[in-house]
Parts: sequence; structure tokens; C-alpha cells
Amino acid sequence: MKSEPQPKFEYDLYNTEHRQQIKDFENELNGRSFEQFCYDVGFMVKNERYPYGAMAYSRLGEYEDARLKFGALRALKDIRKSAEKKEAEANQSLELDVNKIAELF
Repeated sequence: MKSEPQPKFEYDLYNTEHRQQIKDFENELNGRSFEQFCYDVGFMVKNERYPYGAMAYSRLGEYEDARLKFGALRALKDIRKSAEKKEAEANQSLELDVNKIAELF
């Protein structure tokens, strides 16, 4: 009997609880690269035995969750960048409208 594949969990950026978890993860990263974060928290190890790095299989579940959060964080940053761009365009348009009105007086 074949078992049905389980759907993969994804963070929903429109769910406030998920969004807060992603923001907390962003604070935890504190500007580090994801790779450096993995070494710092112990998901990956680098030593004489593993000079190029190795995965700590006992923490694979935690790593997978961090990887999902990192992907969601990248998507959230893209949304922020897009919103900032739209806001800048709206402000520029508003500034042009105000200048046109000022010319009338």
C-alpha cells in the first residue's frame, strides 16, 4: 500500500503569526549570511575531520525549518522592496501634483 506524500509546510506571509516568526528569524540572523548562521548555531560543523563542512544530522529538522524561514524572509524582503518602490512612485506623483497646483497660484 502506497502512502500519500505529505504536503510540504510553507510559511504564509499573510498569516500574522508566521510573519512574526519570520521577523524574529530576521532578528536572529542579525545580518549574517544563512551559511554563517548555520555554522554559528551548530547545524553545520567545520573541523579537521570535515574541513569543507558537514551537516549535523541530529539537527536536520531545525535546519529545514530555518531554511524555510530563510526562503520566506527573502520573499518578505522582495515584498518590502516592491512596496517601498510603489510608495516612492506615489510620493513622486503627489509631489508633481503639488507643484502643478502651486504653479496655478
